[in-house]
Amino acid sequence: MVGGTLFYRNFIIPNQAAQYYEQGLTMIREAGVYPKNSEARKKKFFEAEESFARGENILPNHLKYLNLYGIEYTRVEEYDRAFEKLFGRVSPDFGAGREEPLSNSWDKREKVPIITLSPGQVWDNGKLPIAGKNGSENRMILIAQDGIQRKIMKAGAYIVMRLEKQTHDNSTYKNLGRFHSSIMPSFTESSLGGGKYKNDQLAINFFKQVYTDGNEPYDEESTAGIAKVYYNRREFGKAASFYNKIVEIDPSSPVGQGGLLSTYIEMWKEDGNPQFVINHHRQIKNNLDIEKKLSLHVLSKLASFYTDLNQKELRIRYNINPIDQVSGMEVNDNALEILDLIYYKTEEDPVTGTETEGSKYAEGYYQRGRYFSSIKESIQARRFFEKAATLDPAHYLASTELAENAIRLANFSEADKLLNESLKRFENYKQSYGAREEDETLIQGNVGRIYFDKAKIQYLSAAGIHEKDKITEFPGRKIYPFRARTEMDMLAKTRSMELKNSLDGFSKAESVQIDENEFTLIRRWRTPLPVRIQRELRYFKGWVDYMNGDFPASLNEWSGFEDEDEYNHSTLLMGKANAFFYTGQYKASLGNYLKVQDDMEEKLLNMGLPKPDDPYHQEVYQTLVAAYNNIGAVYEKQGNTAEALKHYWKAIETARKINEVSEIAMSNKDLMFKKEAIGQDPLLEDWLSPTLDSVKKLTKE
Repeated sequence: MVGGTLFYRNFIIPNQAAQYYEQGLTMIREAGVYPKNSEARKKKFFEAEESFARGENILPNHLKYLNLYGIEYTRVEEYDRAFEKLFGRVSPDFGAGREEPLSNSWDKREKVPIITLSPGQVWDNGKLPIAGKNGSENRMILIAQDGIQRKIMKAGAYIVMRLEKQTHDNSTYKNLGRFHSSIMPSFTESSLGGGKYKNDQLAINFFKQVYTDGNEPYDEESTAGIAKVYYNRREFGKAASFYNKIVEIDPSSPVGQGGLLSTYIEMWKEDGNPQFVINHHRQIKNNLDIEKKLSLHVLSKLASFYTDLNQKELRIRYNINPIDQVSGMEVNDNALEILDLIYYKTEEDPVTGTETEGSKYAEGYYQRGRYFSSIKESIQARRFFEKAATLDPAHYLASTELAENAIRLANFSEADKLLNESLKRFENYKQSYGAREEDETLIQGNVGRIYFDKAKIQYLSAAGIHEKDKITEFPGRKIYPFRARTEMDMLAKTRSMELKNSLDGFSKAESVQIDENEFTLIRRWRTPLPVRIQRELRYFKGWVDYMNGDFPASLNEWSGFEDEDEYNHSTLLMGKANAFFYTGQYKASLGNYLKVQDDMEEKLLNMGLPKPDDPYHQEVYQTLVAAYNNIGAVYEKQGNTAEALKHYWKAIETARKINEVSEIAMSNKDLMFKKEAIGQDPLLEDWLSPTLDSVKKLTKE
């Protein structure tokens, strides 16, 4: 009989309570998918609290479930509910009493409250609102270091731990540390009603309670929690020092090694040196053999690192062998191998125990899409971006990638629809960023990219001016400044205005980087626009000025290019050369034309016989025709008629090879000795392609 009673008390009752508690946890997770303040969300929370009350009725003050409810409420941005479960609710609240200093409040205090029951009092559940009951008006009183008496209105895990059970529960300390160090904008931003509980120093001290009162001086989770606080503040040196404390005790700790790896990747983003990341990854993989044990988040981040790595720079600039001497694998091959690890991995949440399957992990698909995009496998990339966007409604970067793919295919209506969706995703979810580890990718994204893409659609749609013009082929790419055109019809004027309007979008894309009204978390972590986009943006803005005949303004925009960018883009060199010519800078103009001439002549050597029907042949030959003519024009302005005539003839003869007639070169040749008498300057072939990319690259994409 005694055995049966013990079995009922120790097994049946706890299981019954656990079933109700677990039902409530499920309700909270389900509530998270509904919009804030929606009736569906409120209903789920009501049902969650009903289930909690049923569990409480059987087994009240359950530390495990008080903690779990606090965690789940935090993740769905219900911070008052979360704190009530993790700590409790007292009156007056800390920092809210009439005579106490504000430094006692949760967002300002540094010390963990050391609480006791008021003298003469004993713990009495009957005085608490448990299992739906109101509780006694004569509430229990607690006292902290400040000596102020506070009524216990609701007992959370911390109050239960210290006052009823009179123990030190390390899970409670750690979960309060996690809570106070949360980074979601809805938790930290006063404009969103946050900031009430945000306190990194208090969080660190809760973690340290585990070392002291909790009697676990080497607790891994607490040390990782402190490291994460510093990491989130971008104090990477301090973060690394705490992760190092973990691996000094346990070199095979996936938490410690993964934390170091993640921190080193952020340091690489700042200084460009990949050495720490590569060396540390090789140690984890080859020496410790714990690569598979790294979290899904760290693995995704590592795959992204290898996708972005410039292999050419490794040996030349950083003296790193791109081949792993142990595995024989080249560095860029790591990305795909790591992505495969993600797909087949199942991960258990270290706090709640819930499982995440790698095959359903959106960030893994997003990074797989980025990898295939980097190796020009656009169809494969699109498939994985679609999967990521479907699995994660917050992933605005995945839908942005899909939009950019549509832009490359000139499907502008689809692209614009996807970009609008991306903006909606960003605005709907940005206040929640930081609730999940993988949100780091979204936090570091730059929404200016979306504004750039929208402006780019406007720009490309209007660049040809006439609807029949195709900017991906010739002669559509031969676009002359407006002043050189014949009278425009109404449609052409509208397209011209659209082109000017695109400048507003480009300016908006640039302004995002300095937007001080954005949430602190996003301002602190957002990365600059990708170099590719910055390059295009400067070129597009200069091109619009060029088309409007404002050559000084175009030169001003194009002066921001790096030397390498200039010498890799004959289109940019040509535009600058023409603008230099029109502003009387003939020496600078000639230098740019001669570089274009050399580039195009070198390409001709590798092209074989001219193919007039080949767009790439058209591009090279027509660019060379323009360079020859314009070199002739510079020489003519400088009074060197022999060189001028020679280059006009070169332009004429080169054009004939692709069955074209260079009318401008012909005119310059015929009028060379008459221009001075009639007061006319030599004519330039001043057409300019609206994109930096060559026809060959555009058609490949």
